[in-house]
Amino acid sequence: MRQIVQVFISVALLSAGVFSDASARLSHVVEPTFQTITLKLLPDSSGYSGTTTIALDVRAKTDTFSFHAEDLTLLTIALNEYEEPIPTTLSFGRLGLTHVKLARPLEVGTTAHLAIAFSNDYDLRANGLYKNVVDGDGYLFTQFEATEAREAFPCFDEPEFKFPYRLVVQIPTEDLALSNTPIGSEVIDGALKTVTFESTPPMPSYLLALAVGAFDTVTVPDMAYPTRVVSVK
Repeated sequence: MRQIVQVFISVALLSAGVFSDASARLSHVVEPTFQTITLKLLPDSSGYSGTTTIALDVRAKTDTFSFHAEDLTLLTIALNEYEEPIPTTLSFGRLGLTHVKLARPLEVGTTAHLAIAFSNDYDLRANGLYKNVVDGDGYLFTQFEATEAREAFPCFDEPEFKFPYRLVVQIPTEDLALSNTPIGSEVIDGALKTVTFESTPPMPSYLLALAVGAFDTVTVPDMAYPTRVVSVK
């Protein structure tokens, strides 16, 4: 069940009936141009937490728009235009649609920023962000085709929305994280490390990939690009 646990002062509490939900498709009144996703992933736990910030290009003056967040617990939500917070009311529709009603319209040609904190349990059915246990060790993987990214984090989960993503994961120091792009930086802080991947090229959400765990690797020599084989222990 979706729930709002806490909200910023700039956000109103959940309400229903703002949208008719006649269509399950997202509109283009706002279009995402960049998304940063930060996840705390502990493979031996039952769930995870994260934050995401999405830059939105306002294509038409509007006081409503929607995004996807299916079966996630939304902890905090804030929307800013020109760094000014705008009070916001939410309602939920089918297929993970999360509808946003603003206290005042966004102006065409501006950039707004949507910031969300959330949590979820790992999926156990190989959908979204899921967990496998092999010989007592937990491993995390993603499967976002065709519309499962919305079960892992808030997003614009339709293939016509193509824009860059940046993944940042906090994981156990001894574990390995893999994604679509090379690692840009890695910072160790005690038992955990923060891995920041380089930004992706413009791509739809279903092509994002992530794996975390105590993997073994073997380097493949004499390849045109750096190559390695990765497996569980």
